[in-house]
Amino acid sequence: MSITPLLSWFGALPGFAGLDAGRPLGLPRAARALAAAALWRERRVAVVYVTASVDASRQAADAIRTLLGSGVSERLALIRLVEPNTSFYDSVAPVADVLSQRAAALARLNASTRGGSELPLIVSSPRALMHPTLGAGEFAGDLRLIRRDMTLALDAMLASWVQAGYESAPVVDRVGTFSRRGGILDVWSPANEQPCRIELFGDQVESIRTFDPGTQRSAEFIERIAVTPLDLPAPSRAPAMLLDHLPGDGLILLDDVAEVMSAWQELEEKAARERALMEETGEAAEAAARLQPFVTATALQARLTHRAGAVIALGGGSGVDGSTNESLQPIAEGFGAAPHFGGKLQPAIDFLKARGSAPTLVVSRQASRLSALWAEHRPGATAHTDIESLPEHGALFVTGALPGGFQHGSGLTLLTDTEIFGYARPDTFTAGRARKAAPEKGFSDWKPGDAVVHEDYGIGLFRGMVKLTVNTGTAVEPVEGERAYLLLEYADGDRLFVPLHHLDRLARYVGGEDLQPTLTRLSGPEWQAAKTKAKGAAADVARELLTLYAAREVAPGHAFAEDSTWQRALESSFPYVETDDQLAAIEAVKADMRSDRPMDRLICGDVGFGKTEVALRAAFKAVQDGKQVAVLVPTTVLAQQHYNTFKRRLAAFPVGIEMLSRFRTPAEKARVLERMRGGDVDIVIGTHGLVAERAQFADLGLLVIDEEQRFGLTAKEKLKKLKVGVDVLTLTATPIPRTLHLGLSGVREISLIETPPAERLPIISYVGPFEDAVLQQAIQRELDRDGQVFVVHNRIATLHLLEQKVRRLAPDARIASAHGQMPERALSRIMQAFSDGDTDILVSTNIVESGLDIPNANTIIIDQADHFGLAELYQLRGRVGRSSTQAYAYFFHDRRAQLTEDARERLNTLREAAGIGAGYMIAMRDLELRGAGDLLGPKQSGHVSSVGLDLYTRLLAHEVKTLRAMRDGGPLPVEASKPITIDLPISVELPDRYVGGENLRLQLYRRVASLDDEAAVVAFEEELADRFGKLPLSALNLTYQARLKIAAGAFGAQSITTDGNRIVIRADAIERIPRLKLERLLGEDAIIGRRQVTYSRSGTPEQWKARLMAIVRALGEMSAAAPAAP
Repeated sequence: MSITPLLSWFGALPGFAGLDAGRPLGLPRAARALAAAALWRERRVAVVYVTASVDASRQAADAIRTLLGSGVSERLALIRLVEPNTSFYDSVAPVADVLSQRAAALARLNASTRGGSELPLIVSSPRALMHPTLGAGEFAGDLRLIRRDMTLALDAMLASWVQAGYESAPVVDRVGTFSRRGGILDVWSPANEQPCRIELFGDQVESIRTFDPGTQRSAEFIERIAVTPLDLPAPSRAPAMLLDHLPGDGLILLDDVAEVMSAWQELEEKAARERALMEETGEAAEAAARLQPFVTATALQARLTHRAGAVIALGGGSGVDGSTNESLQPIAEGFGAAPHFGGKLQPAIDFLKARGSAPTLVVSRQASRLSALWAEHRPGATAHTDIESLPEHGALFVTGALPGGFQHGSGLTLLTDTEIFGYARPDTFTAGRARKAAPEKGFSDWKPGDAVVHEDYGIGLFRGMVKLTVNTGTAVEPVEGERAYLLLEYADGDRLFVPLHHLDRLARYVGGEDLQPTLTRLSGPEWQAAKTKAKGAAADVARELLTLYAAREVAPGHAFAEDSTWQRALESSFPYVETDDQLAAIEAVKADMRSDRPMDRLICGDVGFGKTEVALRAAFKAVQDGKQVAVLVPTTVLAQQHYNTFKRRLAAFPVGIEMLSRFRTPAEKARVLERMRGGDVDIVIGTHGLVAERAQFADLGLLVIDEEQRFGLTAKEKLKKLKVGVDVLTLTATPIPRTLHLGLSGVREISLIETPPAERLPIISYVGPFEDAVLQQAIQRELDRDGQVFVVHNRIATLHLLEQKVRRLAPDARIASAHGQMPERALSRIMQAFSDGDTDILVSTNIVESGLDIPNANTIIIDQADHFGLAELYQLRGRVGRSSTQAYAYFFHDRRAQLTEDARERLNTLREAAGIGAGYMIAMRDLELRGAGDLLGPKQSGHVSSVGLDLYTRLLAHEVKTLRAMRDGGPLPVEASKPITIDLPISVELPDRYVGGENLRLQLYRRVASLDDEAAVVAFEEELADRFGKLPLSALNLTYQARLKIAAGAFGAQSITTDGNRIVIRADAIERIPRLKLERLLGEDAIIGRRQVTYSRSGTPEQWKARLMAIVRALGEMSAAAPAAP
């Protein structure tokens, strides 16, 4: 997408070539980003463009990239300087992602100062710019350039990296980390888009390659890298700022001088209030000693004055020196406001017709729809993604997004979504696409003491990794070697050493909320009995699911039409960028609706991840086919939230939307019910009253159920009747285990939305004893930015005491209290007032645990946090952080009480796992159990607990496949065979010196145990060599063992072991292979039994290993060719 001709048009306007930096230009807002892009492209210097707010900086960056599009040359780099996600007087530094993004901006500016190839345009808000940076001299002093063939002082260099803010890590998958592994050095500098891998020969740099942080595989060779410091200025140093790094020929653009300076001063006043609050609580001295200062408005003014000749004020009003703009500069003459149509398309079409042949450029996310409408009046009109020139006459439609349009005296008119639809939707590039995690991240960390399930031996405790000495020589000439094992502890202190090739038989135990499972006795029959019972229960569930699936297959349903122009218009008007998961869920729902059988799909995703938008698009699709839609929610507050969302999103379309809840009077309810029966209501949103007998529809086509598990048994029974013959879409925020999701494939339609929306920030978590001062600071910080606060307490009896304390600490705030024993109507009004923003602080019990979606509430304070379970704490923390605003969660415990070990671990886990999606690491065990229970029914919970969720879901998946094969007449799935035992005289491990970090080694061991074909083993070997260097012998033996396991598995071998100097292969398939073939294969010294063969191990280790591999593969081929067993 490119609209570069608009830049050329602007550059040709009178006065552009001779802009006077001494006085403001006087441009309207819609033309300022255009001016910035044109100046950057024309002058080819580094530029810093300062807007008056965070939102304005985002819009400006979006607009500039849209304007330049594919026209951005390799020398131009557009960067939006991100704001720190902390307050001025926080005791913690901004999160690593924020620091790295800010450091990237400094790196680009410094590179341009040194004559680098890129010329950055950095867009910033006052909040981002006033946060101090390293000084230019400090930055240059800490910068390290590394070139190929260079000799490094490694230890000193790595120490300097740590001093510059870098962190040593086992895997480099984020900016600001490095990892040293023998002759391999990985590092990710903010100056680079991707991390780099330095291969060393001694201390000399042999090669430098970029690599993919997701696959960890190398990409292209490069000649040099710049390792720049992270943006961590020392508290004692005078504050520097980003403008100090701008080259001498650089340009500073101010969107509007007065607005920028006013916003800056307001932020200073906010900082002063924070400081005053700290002084009141006696923390000022501590703050002064530890905290960084900020750049004041006075310091900014001094810098602008110093560079006055390179500062351009794009707006009107005063200039940098305070002079006023009495007359427009020539460049601003001719600009006027474009008309606004507020989503009404006919007036917009009439405007275009009235303009006749006058040139009009329409830049819209809905360019295709608009051009189709215009084609009815001007045949041949189409939408473009790139244009080579502006229209000379008539209207030209371009797909894109700009913040606003204008009319110009030259005759050109620019219309955007702002004028046509009343909003400015960001383009897709604003979404920070989550990078793919490193390959072993799918294998969660196991800590000593964690309960794990061995498929063959039952539930034990993981006690760590151990190495045992083995003889890798012969009986005559023994040679000591090492082999790695996992140590598990079972009941009665029994121990099990699990070889590496059996790690695919292990899974973390998930089975009971915060309950330690009963350990299995290795010598007892309990485990096999538990597995048998669980398998039978899984078969029952599989039969029930298949019966329901079969019934849906033959039930008559309505096949909805393909997407209409209106459908595309609605979807184009979504003011956010859809995640890939969300788009996949939307497409799956549409495919179900187009089918002539009733849909029954479950959409699973966290609050704020976009489930409502999926439901809304489905509802609109149903309405266009003349069908009615019922949206059923568990609470009055949620009904109101959904009602507001549907009304707002569908305002431009003739859709009748109503709500049935306790907020409606009896007369209003009666009117809505009557209109439902008459077909005058298209979409009705309500609580359990929607399933009452008197609630009848003229032609119900779609039922949307939000959190069905929260409805009572009576409501669920009525829902069953309502579901007959209609499409059903169920939404839930309770996670469904991915293994269960895959296991139910084909019998239960489930869509998972796991990707957080763009620009979602990690929640900053604080854990500590309850203190009035910290409570007051947390509340005041949120109120100062016009936000709202949740304060949660664990007991109704003492809730009023906490409310009194909050009122004393925040006397000017609007405060309400709520708990579950209040009258329903009173509780709903309180919750609604908080949702509407009429209350600043809500003091409540954990009734806010789930459901509420209030983007303006971004601080939650949980008192007595040690009395809540991990899942509860995670869900409570999830009430905040559902927008681009930085969110905070405070977990307080009683300073006088002694924390239990479990409580301390829960709170520490929450503090450590603060990233987006950290819930998977910290609480998914508990939450997935709930999700599994909701999906499978409460009867299955005992069986899940007895064998663990992972094994139960595998049993269920097998039973589903079996029953489907029996129904369809297909081949039955093969029963999972017992694991093969491989015990050979070889060292098998990844040495510590080769792969550092026990967790990383364990994750790699689990990965290699799960490999199932030769290509996967080869790829794994290549990855190891790429990431860690040449494979040592014990690592090659690890992958050799994986190959042997795969080859032996092809004919169901039970074991491959040694007996002295002989190799023994046991397999039932051997008896089906002709003896003559075996003798030819194994040689004269072979002993051939009914189900085993034995032959001499001779030659070097490499020779006998190669022969063994050839024999095992040949046995597989012979077994496949042999007649099947009777």
